[in-house]
Amino acid sequence: PTVAALAQVYASAGDTARGDEVLQSYLASRGSEATIEDHQTLARYRVVTGNIDGAVAAYDAARAMEDPKERPVTREVADLLFARNLPDRALPFY
Repeated sequence: PTVAALAQVYASAGDTARGDEVLQSYLASRGSEATIEDHQTLARYRVVTGNIDGAVAAYDAARAMEDPKERPVTREVADLLFARNLPDRALPFY
């Protein structure tokens, strides 16, 4: 199974912290080879498990790697915050 699937298994069992640890450990093991998608996986996991601040932090790591013209991660985090009724936090990303 993938790391994301393993994290989801922990979340389904009620141990969201352990799932988060699995993903963080994976990111640490990738070091400088971690990709935008790796960071987005952690961010999306944190969204699903209700850790919005943690998700934004993971998105920030992904945003540091994104194409400055396309800005797909920036749009994703802005949409997330807006959907969560946090327009003041979303506005700087638009």
